[in-house]
Amino acid sequence: MAYRWAQIDLSAARSWLDQLPDSAAKARAFQQLQMQSVESNPKGAADAAFAMPSGRLRNEIIAQTAGAWAAADLSAAVDWVQKLPVGEAKLAALERIQGEWVNADPLGAATYVVALPEGNSRTSLLAGLVNQWAQNDTPSAVKWATNLPEGSTRDETLSALCSGWAQNSPQDAAKFAATLSGGEPQKRAVLAVLSSWTQVEPDAAASWAISFPEGDLRSSAFQVLLGIWTDHDSASASQWIQALPEGKSRDAAIGAYILHLLESSPESAVAWAQNIGDPDNRLNELETIARRWLNSDRKSAEAWLAQTNLPDDRKQRILAGH
Repeated sequence: MAYRWAQIDLSAARSWLDQLPDSAAKARAFQQLQMQSVESNPKGAADAAFAMPSGRLRNEIIAQTAGAWAAADLSAAVDWVQKLPVGEAKLAALERIQGEWVNADPLGAATYVVALPEGNSRTSLLAGLVNQWAQNDTPSAVKWATNLPEGSTRDETLSALCSGWAQNSPQDAAKFAATLSGGEPQKRAVLAVLSSWTQVEPDAAASWAISFPEGDLRSSAFQVLLGIWTDHDSASASQWIQALPEGKSRDAAIGAYILHLLESSPESAVAWAQNIGDPDNRLNELETIARRWLNSDRKSAEAWLAQTNLPDDRKQRILAGH
């Protein structure tokens, strides 16, 4: 009804909807009216959305309006969104227009977003923006990101950059990540590359990861690698782990593989956990398996606990928690 009325008198239809009590049906009708209004008067539709009472619906309408407007007139939509006060509505609108903006003016989009107040929302926006920019034009994205001042923003940006870069050229992204200074910035970048690379070439990604020296980075790399690889090709991932030399990183790889087995085959998970070299780590993994197993098949889990060589105090603690 609201849609047909809007075709005759959009303003009257909107006024009628405003008087209705809040409901899912009202929200859907308002969204339909808003999209129709954007086609004929985007600035008016945007201002009407901004004038709505604060809340999730208002944020959604503002974002949808900005997205539709950006598809027709990016410059005007960007100008309007930039003038919005900082808050959830503005961030939602920026997220909606981000794809169009990055394709048209990545430097302008990145410069604006990086100047927003720090927080999880800005981090998410910046990550998506730079990831897309790196896929579209890697050299320009690299130049901009590497010139950012040292700090968490630069670290997060380089990680997103490597993730996007790896979509097109994982080997080059890997070489770039290797040139970064050690520590957390490099670790984030390396793991971002591995995450993307493993999706398409797990064997090549594994060969790169195994070249890292024993340590925290290698262990984290194995965890990321196996977390993805086991979902795509569990048999190949299993063979790769078996060929690894003993050490903390091998234990980390086994731990990641166990996560893949917990729900489908706790018996296999137990067998793999017995191969963990570090005694404390091995016991912790077995305890985790036992707890999850008790939730899914208590009878079988209790039978295993009765015959396993876990310390009695651990067995009692596990059973007491269930």
